[in-house]
Amino acid sequence: MKLKFTFLISCLCLLISASVFAQVTITFPVKRIVFQRNAGNNASVTVSGNYSNNADKIEARFVARNGQGTSTNWTQISAGSGNFQGTVQVSGGWYNVEVRSSAGGNVLSTSTVERVGVGEVFVIAGQSNAQGREEQTDIPEPQDDRINVITNFTGNESNSQEPGNSFPEFNKMTAHIKYAPYGYTAWHWGHLGDLLAQRYNVPILFINAAFSATGAYNWEESAKGLPTKNPFADFNLPMGMPYANLRLSLQYYGNLTGIRGVLWHQGEWDGLNNTNPETYYNQLKTVIEKSRADFGGKNLSWMIARASLYVGAGNATFTSANTIQGQNFVAERVANCFKGPETDNIQNPRNPADPAHFYGSDNHKKHGQAWFDAINNTNFLGASQPQSSASMLQMAFTCAGSNQFGLSLQNATGQSLWVNASNGAASSGQSITGQSGVTYYARSKDGVGNSAFAPPFLVPSGVGTPSITASSLTFCPGGSTVLTANGAGSNFVWSDGQTGRSITVRQAGNYTVKIKDNGSCESGNSAPVTVSLSSAIAAPEITASASVVCEGSSVILSVPSNSSYEWSTGAKTQSITVNTAGSYTVKVK
Repeated sequence: MKLKFTFLISCLCLLISASVFAQVTITFPVKRIVFQRNAGNNASVTVSGNYSNNADKIEARFVARNGQGTSTNWTQISAGSGNFQGTVQVSGGWYNVEVRSSAGGNVLSTSTVERVGVGEVFVIAGQSNAQGREEQTDIPEPQDDRINVITNFTGNESNSQEPGNSFPEFNKMTAHIKYAPYGYTAWHWGHLGDLLAQRYNVPILFINAAFSATGAYNWEESAKGLPTKNPFADFNLPMGMPYANLRLSLQYYGNLTGIRGVLWHQGEWDGLNNTNPETYYNQLKTVIEKSRADFGGKNLSWMIARASLYVGAGNATFTSANTIQGQNFVAERVANCFKGPETDNIQNPRNPADPAHFYGSDNHKKHGQAWFDAINNTNFLGASQPQSSASMLQMAFTCAGSNQFGLSLQNATGQSLWVNASNGAASSGQSITGQSGVTYYARSKDGVGNSAFAPPFLVPSGVGTPSITASSLTFCPGGSTVLTANGAGSNFVWSDGQTGRSITVRQAGNYTVKIKDNGSCESGNSAPVTVSLSSAIAAPEITASASVVCEGSSVILSVPSNSSYEWSTGAKTQSITVNTAGSYTVKVK
């Protein structure tokens, strides 16, 4: 039997897939922030950040921590030009926030911020039994992880009227923490937070605007913009104080987080002074009305403690029915005000060396329990009117050349302030020029002074000139090669109109690439890369060890030496031995 030989040649070309560069960063919400829930037990929470990939979808979800909330489904967030900002409806609870970017249904990148809450936000006001005293050491440590405070603490009563240029920082409340705008220690508030978090299964945020050694008249006079004297010494308090702390808490922090209401504990000085009930009522009524006007006309809720105890000369204990009656008048006559705890019977008598203040862990817990009981007994969390956070501002940015970007606020009214988060430098105006790689945030004040915030924004890193690597600079007719761009960026535009970090080309020629960053800035073109077609090599000639082969014998088929071989039998060698009649082909490279 004779064996028949045929020949086939083809070029073998290699395709190399390129890796995809992907990254997503969450800039808001920040860790441990708590948003005030509304009467329906939910809040609209802004989610914002940056992404650096070719994503066609950005999504966010809130995942309840340890069953402390109701997890949400993935919600698509508006995105464009490398940044995203949108809202998610979230019910009361304690969450991790997850964001993912995807393209064509494939997830490119994910990011997570832990411990973000929807719950209860309280502003504290009054005198030292509300502010806390840092010299006391026996303060109960808050046990629940969900009790939070703002720790951009000024620590100086003379400059508490403005928040400074730092974006609010949120942390877990500890026994001896200082917290904004002027709080000292957890005092009894930490224990109250524990009780509330455990009862209602939501996180708590405390903002402490109290000011020690003040009477109700100090709050009234400062609310009117008048100078006011320390009740125990003949000197003026810093201008605006103590009311300025409350105004700041509402107009700055309160607009960012929302507020349930003000917890007012003040009466020790008025008890010593035996202030007339109508006088006390009118003084505090003035403060409440001013706080509501300064908070944009919102019907801010107040809870009024009944407190008047003071230890005076000769260690005599003073309590004042007049002061208590004045506090009752406020709760009874002013709308959306509630009766707080009666505190005069807690730790009575007190330490003569510290005349008005609670001391000792057990007594602070009793005080916290009294507030908890008052909140429950009056149905404060159900009957009061919570105030939601203000809508976040939208930020846009465009290329300004030389790795700089124009940043502008899209929906701001009034005076705007921009802050460089790396150094605290601030500038005013509706827009600024920002530096690449720097985080900025902005806020805008209305005519009353209420601040609306733009979330922190990370300006993309600058654009450098890219370079190109090729899987091969030559390829066979009908084949291709892969070109890959090297450089910081994600939006690559090639000279043949293709986009992406890696492209496949099937035509010989010169190729360049440039980068468009998230602000539509462009780099210069890369150095060109030239790819060319290889000439087809001649078909290999198969030689046989014999021209005629009888049945039962074999023949060796061989081709000249090359880099690689692929026979129709699957063999990869230069020569093969066959003993079956048929057609045999080989491809060589």
